[in-house]
Amino acid sequence: LLVSTAAYGTMPILAKYAYRYHVETGALLFWRFFVAAGLFALLSRGKGPPLALRQRVLLWGLGVVFVGNALTYFVALETVPATTVSLVVYTYPVIVMLESALFGLEDLTLRGVVSAVLVDLTH
Repeated sequence: LLVSTAAYGTMPILAKYAYRYHVETGALLFWRFFVAAGLFALLSRGKGPPLALRQRVLLWGLGVVFVGNALTYFVALETVPATTVSLVVYTYPVIVMLESALFGLEDLTLRGVVSAVLVDLTH
């Protein structure tokens, strides 16, 4: 948890440094995911049962969504201050939850409110 927090917290700062030295977004993301894939491969060697095709497709789909999310995040870092990008990224789930409740699409639950407060306290 601490390593993940530190990694996500320093990501926009390191990206800004990379952009200062003219590293392009595609190259930056390639190396980010290349290193992550290598670490995951090392950590998961021979562990667990093989996944069914449906599970593999689902995981690949989630991976594609995550790569798209990372791409938009890093493109935003090219033109907008890192603090603004981080503020939007970490508060948009709360905004969506509140708007869903406002428009009657979803009930506002105690769990959702507590999550919103915790997000606000941690950022």
